[in-house]
Amino acid sequence: MKLQPPLYLLFSLLFQLGLSEPVENFEVKVDNEGGFQLYLSGKLWFNNADAWFRANNKWYSTADKTLTLVNTSNSTGRLDWGPMNIYFYTWKTSDGGMQFTTYSVVFTEVPAVIFGQQWDDGGNSTSTGNSDDVISRWPAFKVEDLGLTRGYASWGGGQIGSTPIGVFDSSLKEIYKGMEGGLPLVVFDSDMENTVVISPQNTFMSSHHEVWKPDGYQVPVFATGILGSVDTVPKGYAMETLMVAGQNLTDTMDKWGRLLRKRYKKDEMYRLNDYSIKYLGYYTDNGACYHYSTGKFDNYEDAMLAIKKEADDKGIPFRYLQLDSWWYYKGDHDGVKNWTAMTTVFPHGIEYVSQKTGWPIVAHNRFFSVDTDYAKQNGGPFNFIIDSGQIALPDDPSFWQFLLSSARDQWNLWTYEQDWLLTESGKLKELQIDLNLGQTWLGQMGEAAKEEGLTIQYCMAWPRHVLQAVMIPVVTQTRASGDYHPGKSQWKIGDSSILLHSLGIAPFKDNFHSNPVGEKDCAASSPEPSPSLHAFVSVLSTGPVGPGDAAGYADKDLILTTCMSDGLILKPSKPAMSLDSTFVQRAFGKGGPDGYLTATYTEVSGYTWYYVLGAEIKTDYQMSLAELPPSRIGTKPKTSFPESIAIQHDPGKGVSNFVKISDASTKLTISSCNVTDFQYWYIAPVLPGGGGALLGELDKVVPISEQRVLTVILFAGTYVVKLRGAPGEVVSMSTFDTRDSKTTTIDCTLDSIGTGTLGFSDVKNLSC
Repeated sequence: MKLQPPLYLLFSLLFQLGLSEPVENFEVKVDNEGGFQLYLSGKLWFNNADAWFRANNKWYSTADKTLTLVNTSNSTGRLDWGPMNIYFYTWKTSDGGMQFTTYSVVFTEVPAVIFGQQWDDGGNSTSTGNSDDVISRWPAFKVEDLGLTRGYASWGGGQIGSTPIGVFDSSLKEIYKGMEGGLPLVVFDSDMENTVVISPQNTFMSSHHEVWKPDGYQVPVFATGILGSVDTVPKGYAMETLMVAGQNLTDTMDKWGRLLRKRYKKDEMYRLNDYSIKYLGYYTDNGACYHYSTGKFDNYEDAMLAIKKEADDKGIPFRYLQLDSWWYYKGDHDGVKNWTAMTTVFPHGIEYVSQKTGWPIVAHNRFFSVDTDYAKQNGGPFNFIIDSGQIALPDDPSFWQFLLSSARDQWNLWTYEQDWLLTESGKLKELQIDLNLGQTWLGQMGEAAKEEGLTIQYCMAWPRHVLQAVMIPVVTQTRASGDYHPGKSQWKIGDSSILLHSLGIAPFKDNFHSNPVGEKDCAASSPEPSPSLHAFVSVLSTGPVGPGDAAGYADKDLILTTCMSDGLILKPSKPAMSLDSTFVQRAFGKGGPDGYLTATYTEVSGYTWYYVLGAEIKTDYQMSLAELPPSRIGTKPKTSFPESIAIQHDPGKGVSNFVKISDASTKLTISSCNVTDFQYWYIAPVLPGGGGALLGELDKVVPISEQRVLTVILFAGTYVVKLRGAPGEVVSMSTFDTRDSKTTTIDCTLDSIGTGTLGFSDVKNLSC
């Protein structure tokens, strides 16, 4: 929100004494000196520190009185989130040359506050010379102990695959160094009863954070501000920081994300209808067999047609083809010279392969080279910013229209994959000194994709990129971990899935080998110790599912556990995410599982089926059912849990190990495990009066999914389960009898339009 110069009003006596804004367990107190205090559950959590602004090659601060308060005012208003009270503070520099405004926006119907800084006169010579620093520090608060036991978590690194976690106290020295991460920051207590999320609310690409100990302070200070490399701030520029309070980490992150998505109108229909998220695809990116290698084939055209023939012969329903960076022309520093197919790769062009296979295309792109054919500097028709180093950046909306419309019309592009985002932001100087260029660059790309009916996948993204994507509805998916290679533990996406899902983005685990043997004629020929783990994580992510085996090696049986016969992925209602207890364990060394543990669920007609996956767990863990998402009902912890049956699920193997759950006090033992014997539990509710539970498709990773099961309705004493799928598809549906602990299975053949009905009054007597 960019402010106009505020109307200066007299504070009421109430405001002069300190005004409280309680919402649920969250309270913000502001004073007439520009300070604030934040309380959760009646306890002080954050005390403000001083404010700092940099200009004219020096710092101005309230700490040394080079920044003094000259006026205050308050007002009311309304945003998408509801009514709000706004408190303005106007500051002058001691040399009289500059004015700044800070403001606090306290919402009265949601537990949120926005802290803003406005550069009323702009600023010159602001840079510290280092993009890892900041040139402004507001809001700033002390990292004090305050008698609390608090931890923190954040995200960073390429593919946002790194999660810094630790104790949030006066020993804190750093959250995440540099532009690579650190925001959003989540601060939580050891009981997961109070949590605060802190992030930019606007200017996502140019916002930053800093942890340091100022002169005269006994404790560190955490602050948000503008990137330290920015040397000029325009007049009236406003940066805002959002703080959202809640109880546990995952639910508060979800609340935070919903507020941002509402603010910027991020439409989830682009994600829900994204073809490459909905259907099974074949992948050729790093770790796949045909990544910069055609194996025994002369070229990629022959290799991809061989994959299509194998898929048809085996009945594997691949529905699209992903092309990685091996197919287009490269120039200086391996940047993109021309985004068209090399004739040595596709002798007849990509369009020939797409037509022969019937597969639409997901196509990779990276940064543009300084000698790119598209730039005016090199004789091309489009405006580019060309760095003195290695990067060229499009700065022309007509370029993106040309590039994406040409690919769509000529060779059936459906999803555009923008890779190397961190390289572009990290190496192109202009993206670090221009406050608006990052937003403009990604916005132009997104607007062109939207107009052409395409979706976008981000790859090698930092948190700032996925935060910016909240403004770009067609960014539907983002890589959630590093590149796949057989045996590599890049399947650990439970943390990054929390951030991505909160922003309305589907996490993508990357490709995998479905076959455990070392595949011949394969760029990555090492054996994959646990194809099932990668397949399960891929499905539970709700993002793309993309095997990348060599021709002749695809494991049909494993691949078909992920989808319908037509390739539609059978997935849970939301991504599997790390349990809150895993953050407690990593922050404090106790209170949770010592390893990777995620959970998710499917909701149909008011019933909930849960999925719990654990791997590389060092010691047995007794998991409370209250930990399962959603772990809060309203604002209260779960105190009840429906009668259910929990089974250790291995698709196609039936029911062997199971636990009957009577109420919320039941604990589920998650045994110590590695990657080959990972734990996968499936929990199904007992249906009242039916004698047991509906288990669904026990030959699938997700036996009950919204893609397959439309409704489960009790009508006149009979449960009616509406099914859908491919026309003529045979769907095996199972139930579990809690009276004798036996399963019953029936095959239902769907009709010519792909619908069917399962009915039963008792789980032993099924009919289709």
